[in-house]
Amino acid sequence: MALIKADGKPLSTFQIARVLSGERVIAVPSLWTNLHLDLLQCSFGKTTYVQPAQEDEGSAALHMIFESLAQVNNWRQSNSIAKLICRDKEIFMDNKICLYFDGEVAEMLRCATTFHAQPVAKNWRSPPFAAYVDLERLTRARQCYHEPSIRYAKTGEIAQSISRIKLRKATPPNPMYDPYIAAILIAMAQEQQASAFDLMPGPDVMQMTFRPKLVVSKPESAFVYLYETKINSTFLCKFSDPDVQPPRATSMDIQIKAMPTKPLYTLSQRLQDFVLPG
Repeated sequence: MALIKADGKPLSTFQIARVLSGERVIAVPSLWTNLHLDLLQCSFGKTTYVQPAQEDEGSAALHMIFESLAQVNNWRQSNSIAKLICRDKEIFMDNKICLYFDGEVAEMLRCATTFHAQPVAKNWRSPPFAAYVDLERLTRARQCYHEPSIRYAKTGEIAQSISRIKLRKATPPNPMYDPYIAAILIAMAQEQQASAFDLMPGPDVMQMTFRPKLVVSKPESAFVYLYETKINSTFLCKFSDPDVQPPRATSMDIQIKAMPTKPLYTLSQRLQDFVLPG
């Protein structure tokens, strides 16, 4: 869909919502579809595959030991990736990231784990520099969101039918390009921007670009997927100032890399090389 403009300038978020009144433009991330990605000018790039370095004989022996231990302990991606990212590092994990819209919480993104520098004071939290989500957990979170309320028990069959229709509409054709993934990246950029506002004058922050990173795992996959993007402050105005026309069109291009999980004994270091600030 072409960017909707008025007098040569992009429309504000609220203006777009009025033009597309038949669509649910203002929606929480659990309801986002490809339409929302289109209106935000957000796109996913093709997946590129990253090969790990060649192993020497000693490394191969360690790899065999690690693989055996992994089988004995029933190694599972969804429970291990976050721990591997934090291994031997002073990293604080949290799961309270929110997407904000017009100054209020639009939705808490409960299925995402965020990574922060260790707090230097009580009740203080640094902005997330990266996050992790498992696609199976994301799918379950979307299903839970669309479960009909107990208030509709008397009309349960109708409520279930409506719920299934809504869930089908909100489920992306390709889970690797899930709009919810874009929402997590935007939410991280919002926190990074808020932290920058605490440290320096507003005009300087409005010239800044933020670089959130996201690690994604899939059940039974031999890869973990690394998502990264650049989000400038003008793009974030679509959420913080939805009634204001942005001065120029802005986009969000998400790059995806596929990293093999094997050899498992080097996965922690490879994940850290990706997520930790340079």
